[in-house]
Amino acid sequence: MRPQTPAARVLVVEDHPLLAQSLRICLDGAGHTTTVAPVDSRDTVLAAAAAVHADVVLLDADLGPGIADPASLVEPLTALGATVLVVSGTSDPVRVAAFVERGAAGFVHKGRSLDELQAAVVGALAGRPLLTEAERSALQTQLELARRQRAPFERLTRREAHVLGDLMNGHSVADIAEAACVSEGTVRTQIRSILAKLGVNSQLAAVGAARRASWLPPVAHVPAVRETSGLGGARRGRGGAAR
Repeated sequence: MRPQTPAARVLVVEDHPLLAQSLRICLDGAGHTTTVAPVDSRDTVLAAAAAVHADVVLLDADLGPGIADPASLVEPLTALGATVLVVSGTSDPVRVAAFVERGAAGFVHKGRSLDELQAAVVGALAGRPLLTEAERSALQTQLELARRQRAPFERLTRREAHVLGDLMNGHSVADIAEAACVSEGTVRTQIRSILAKLGVNSQLAAVGAARRASWLPPVAHVPAVRETSGLGGARRGRGGAAR
């Protein structure tokens, strides 16, 4: 069924090609003109939005290494005249709130049907609010709480952030030291600094605090599986504690 509102120029910003093409087919079938943007970089997305004069942008909340912070696209996309709908496989209110704070009109979970997604596009095109004031207020409250929880993590050095990320991925002091080509003593010193800055007394507590704050570490330095010297086999990183 074709929408009752005028057809929209829709830009799909999604790094999974199969899903992107499914969205394009669905929206084209509903009478809209749909373009799938290249997601190589922030600039390629903005160039695509400008080229097609997008009315609505379906923005994936997770675009991989090419665009580390998709939320940063919301403001320039809205400045180009587009209404931004966030599409994501997560319902984490903190992540959603970061997009809404920057101007996204709403959020659609990837688990929803294509008909529901189409209805959200039509609603956005018609200028209907996709979030109630109560929903916006609740998201803002969650975001402010998360920021308070994340504040201690901003004190970590880049190296300490990498070490904490490796601990979150279950790697041991030995694995982290070997990957960074430093001594285990150096890593233990870094871990003690992390614990002091976060105000916790164990690696487990530090990892738990990071997860509660939805803190995202830098890309891990330690591979998930690495070769052991002289044995010809592979072993996984261990979750041992610093001693």
